[in-house]
Amino acid sequence: MNDLDTLILFGAESSICADVLETMHRASIKAAASILTGPAEWDMDGIGPVVQAENIPAQLRETPFVVPWLAPGWRKERNEAALRLGLKPIDLLVDPTAVLPRAITIGPGCYINAGVVIGAQAELDAFVFINRNASLGHHTRAEDYVSIGPGATVAARVRLGKGCFIGAGATIASGVSIGANSVVGSGASVYRDLSDNVLAVGNPFRIAKTGIAGYQGVGV
Repeated sequence: MNDLDTLILFGAESSICADVLETMHRASIKAAASILTGPAEWDMDGIGPVVQAENIPAQLRETPFVVPWLAPGWRKERNEAALRLGLKPIDLLVDPTAVLPRAITIGPGCYINAGVVIGAQAELDAFVFINRNASLGHHTRAEDYVSIGPGATVAARVRLGKGCFIGAGATIASGVSIGANSVVGSGASVYRDLSDNVLAVGNPFRIAKTGIAGYQGVGV
């Protein structure tokens, strides 16, 4: 499904880049270059040649980029910076161990990590990030910049609003809608709709905060 040999890592200082590199290794994709947009969060082993954003060689400008950032707001900022530089996003980066249905709609720039399982007729809009071993049910839609944490279970016919963040091991019941820029904390179990810009935690869940900007205080 990955129809590329090389790609650019834009924002390679993020520690989640280590997982992205493992997916690239399993899919036989090499890092053509890495663009740093801030201080390093990890040792950055294997990121390939580091290139300054303002000095990207002409021969690399046709190489697709991926932004290895889990936080929706930070990922959006870096995606937009890359687009302003004239770079083009990947169509899709999917780990070979993920299970995708025959019937699925996927927008540009999405990343699907190892062990993910997605049900039939699911829809992923642009720049969705699904972390390892997460599960999405049939007819579920994830809007732009949604992030889903490791081991999260999103049941059937769920709508995940733009820029929302589903924490590790969280469970979203069938038919539920999660509002834009809302955050579902790790291990939370959500069984009814959430409005925009709220933080839900616990099992059973409760609304811990309203009016939040988004995960890590940054919305999309």
